[in-house]
Amino acid sequence: MQCENAFCVYNTHYQCCFSTIEINSLGMCENCIIISLDDIFLEAEKEKQRANLASRLL
Repeated sequence: MQCENAFCVYNTHYQCCFSTIEINSLGMCENCIIISLDDIFLEAEKEKQRANLASRLL
């Protein structure tokens, strides 16, 4: 099954590891577990993305 949530631990190459999923009343996957990213890593990636976007505007 296709999965759009790249931060779910069950998402592998945008495919869900489960063969069936349950959708809750909010329209979200009931099995979804969001990964946590290290703050230092996250800030470094944000900076790289901002630099990448800035270079596109030049």
